[in-house]
Amino acid sequence: MNRMLVILATVLLAAAARAEYVLWLVDQKSQSDPIDFTYAKLAVSGEGVESGTYLALDGTDGWTEVYHSDYPDTISGYATDEAYSVLGAYAADGYSFAVELYRENANGESMLVGVSDPVSYAILKGQFHTYENMGQSGIVPYAYSAFGAVPEPTCGTLLLFGAGLLALRRRRFVNICQ
Repeated sequence: MNRMLVILATVLLAAAARAEYVLWLVDQKSQSDPIDFTYAKLAVSGEGVESGTYLALDGTDGWTEVYHSDYPDTISGYATDEAYSVLGAYAADGYSFAVELYRENANGESMLVGVSDPVSYAILKGQFHTYENMGQSGIVPYAYSAFGAVPEPTCGTLLLFGAGLLALRRRRFVNICQ
């Protein structure tokens, strides 16, 4: 009887401990205005998810960055190879996934340079971009290709500074006319 309970418990744990993956890549080669980047991360959004939550790549002990694959001798490019990330608890409706592109400057500091539109879990699952078994056939990577550029912080600061100067000049002009 005890042996039967142990076998049943083992089978139930094995069935409950499934891992689901998403297969994805970045491909901007056909875009008219691609953003060059050093590495990409797959970000998660949804109810109860903190900003800055990324999916880990399988077998990499929490590693999240996927480096470009266009030009092996350069520090930036426009595409990545296929990567699979562990969905974990995010393998459910209500979660969305977007790719963030980062570029490293000469000092080795990373800057966010582009963000894709989010794609829901339901779309990824429905179009066969997620899987549970590594040997499963028919899985195709979801290709993130359209990215919105993220302005550099200095551009925003200069814009605010210029708008402030224009407001001061207009105020001074109004005071002179009166």
